[in-house]
Amino acid sequence: MPDLFVITGPNGAGKSSNANSLIPKPNDFPIFDGDKLFYQLLDKHYKEIKVPKYAREKAEHDLQDIFEHQVNSAIIENQDFAYEGHFSSEHSWSTIKQFRLAGYKINMVFLALDDVNVSLQRVAVRVSQGGHHVAPAHIYENYFGNIKSLDRNLALIDRLLIIDNSSTNAIHILTLEDRVISSLTKKHLPAWLKSNMPQLMQIIERSESYR
Repeated sequence: MPDLFVITGPNGAGKSSNANSLIPKPNDFPIFDGDKLFYQLLDKHYKEIKVPKYAREKAEHDLQDIFEHQVNSAIIENQDFAYEGHFSSEHSWSTIKQFRLAGYKINMVFLALDDVNVSLQRVAVRVSQGGHHVAPAHIYENYFGNIKSLDRNLALIDRLLIIDNSSTNAIHILTLEDRVISSLTKKHLPAWLKSNMPQLMQIIERSESYR
């Protein structure tokens, strides 16, 4: 059975910088980084078109074409695939459903942050260092949308790993595989999980390791 590896989490959670360490045998297949490729395409088209609006539209179109081509090629060839992104809308889960229907094992790594303010601060630091900007409204949408959407779509995931990456030392919050879970105790579960993920909390509360 081939594997799909998905890395998600709020803006500034360290998806790109930690991707290779989170995927088994990362050198065997590239990890598709949509944000990185988008800004490369945007820079290319802006130099050609000189109009920000049209350059962005062209970059978005090209990015979607490239991603769909790579997804379809992986499925046709029955190869492992990995990508990172945000899953705050139901539409963003369509690719995961496509892989699942093709018989893939779905592995998701969720890099979490304590609260949305950490996400806002990290994006601000990234911008000050020359990185790409994300509007605060999108940061809020990605932070809470990712969490709630993940909870609604747990049934699509075969193996889920949640890691708190708020500080220098990352903390393993839980692993869920085949409905068997290992997690922190109730006392140490983060507030954002307990408040926004009712389905996951039901699974945790039923597990022996939680008691």
